[in-house]
Amino acid sequence: MVKRLPAPEPMDDDVLLEMMKDVDLSDPKVMDDFVDFTKQPLRPLHPPPQRLVCANVQLLMDSVCGKPGTMACANCKLVSYCSKDCQRAHWKIHKQDCKGHLRSEQWMPIWRVKGRKAPSFAEEALPAAHFSLWGETPPIDLINLKDNEKDRTKDLSLLFLESGDLRHVVKTVNSLPDDFTGKLQIVLNDKDSTITARNLVMLLLLGGQNDALLAVDAVIHFWFSTFLPFEYHAMISGTLASFTRDYPDITTGLKTSFGLYSSVQLGCDLAPLLDIVEHLNRAVGLSPNDAQEEYDRVRQDPPRKDTVDWMYAGLKPSHRASVQQYRRMGLVLPFGAVHAHFNATNVSLFSPEGIWLQHDSADPIHGWNINEVIASGKAQGAQPEDIYGCLYFHLSDQLKTFAKRIRNFSIDFKLFAMEPDALLQSLKDGPVEGVAVQNRFDRIDVFNVVDREGLEKVLNQWTPLLSEGDNAAIVGLFQDWAGHHPKGTARTAKGEHYNNAFARVVDIMQMSFGTLPEIMGVDAAGDVITRHLDLGYNNDEAFHEFLMKQELEKVLGEARLVLRGAHRIVPNRIGVNIKAPSSALPEVPTEEVWYRSTNFTSISWAERYVEIGRLS
Repeated sequence: MVKRLPAPEPMDDDVLLEMMKDVDLSDPKVMDDFVDFTKQPLRPLHPPPQRLVCANVQLLMDSVCGKPGTMACANCKLVSYCSKDCQRAHWKIHKQDCKGHLRSEQWMPIWRVKGRKAPSFAEEALPAAHFSLWGETPPIDLINLKDNEKDRTKDLSLLFLESGDLRHVVKTVNSLPDDFTGKLQIVLNDKDSTITARNLVMLLLLGGQNDALLAVDAVIHFWFSTFLPFEYHAMISGTLASFTRDYPDITTGLKTSFGLYSSVQLGCDLAPLLDIVEHLNRAVGLSPNDAQEEYDRVRQDPPRKDTVDWMYAGLKPSHRASVQQYRRMGLVLPFGAVHAHFNATNVSLFSPEGIWLQHDSADPIHGWNINEVIASGKAQGAQPEDIYGCLYFHLSDQLKTFAKRIRNFSIDFKLFAMEPDALLQSLKDGPVEGVAVQNRFDRIDVFNVVDREGLEKVLNQWTPLLSEGDNAAIVGLFQDWAGHHPKGTARTAKGEHYNNAFARVVDIMQMSFGTLPEIMGVDAAGDVITRHLDLGYNNDEAFHEFLMKQELEKVLGEARLVLRGAHRIVPNRIGVNIKAPSSALPEVPTEEVWYRSTNFTSISWAERYVEIGRLS
């Protein structure tokens, strides 16, 4: 049985691990004691960084400075120090990164080293498994209140049909005005139970933990880091045990409340999720050593070396070092942050058999606006070179705001793990697995279901659940359409379209081309241009033709819908302003924006959003 302990100081991890080994959560009394224990702040050995700290960490001497890092290393700018004394004391350690081969002028991609011809085009990443746990497009604000309802008291109901991770929800809630008083119903569905379970854990932590700073840090690492402090593992286990303690007496509709007004409810049979919950709860099983070996198997796969070096070749030297450290360690932290206490495997990123769930190029950076990420990092003392440090502070800022709002606003989260067709039928029939859902939605985000199912089917299915009124809308993202139209990309359009796109891209990147030919080889450097041609291609006409072939006009007319030319929720394309015309090209005003846009995203730049609203 778990002893009732006072609010602990950082606990010896071996003691905590041994204690959790003996916990029998099938015993109701033991579960109650365990839940009560984990509600106390389980603080890791080193506190979460609130701003950039001095990088003078001497683990062999058990020494961590901990003061603010205000003086960046002039050579690499990956780390900062509080004083010259700390910088000198840490130089022997930092020199390995600062003067490492990856940052040197002598570094070349593997094909140059071995005298091989460069790959003509870096191939698509081969998935290690079928999961995509992190987003690959920037988050959207699905409400955009100032351009739509303009009413801070209005109740709104949102449906994310294939939610993926929480980034769109975080962006949407955080974009509301501080004095918003309306009630929100947010229905989050994903056919993948693993994704639903992860989203549930993050919402429970952010809404239910007493120490918001610890909760935010735990969520960042549960979301994106391969390892986390064992205290967070215990926190997650206790949170899940608390939520599921009424099972099997209640098999559906499990619910918990946050603050005064908010709640989260699981709108699907808990049984299929219990295996996942048990997997997340395991204190032992996939050891950190085994997890690191599996992570390395995927990230360091020799046949993928050309692809990785292609990526490195386009990066500035310090960004190479930053990306390499993430690919080696899998931690979203400032480059110089202490990390020895990250001693538990984040099993949610691995299968029960210990297999890494994502492809080898999965990167948490890809799901966020890189310019906002860097701005957040700068505000907390991180340099742009420390790209994952910037991401850490951006996530921290966003999640602090989100946690505060789900405690102070009135938000009812309803989580489902169903195929879209099954969810549709359940919503039409009434309460879904015992969960009452307001089945008229002010916004329906169908994401890329339109790619798979076609716009006609999606509109026929979901329009009956769209609220009346001028502001209600169905939003979709076409990610794959360009491969199904002869003029979908600049390369396939050829002729004048190709030439115009080529000229624009060359004009944008000519100042930043720099040493690419020398690093990659002339032929490979030329491929960099063609790889990003769609940044300069106006695909508006081709996309309109693509939509018309789906009998869009007929569907819109029958349902009394309109395809919005002037968008009010999402831009027509990634990288353009919401109010820009459908023919607008992604905005790349400077060399630095070009560099960030082509190196820290995984999008093709051919993607198109659609907004469909009610006909007035």
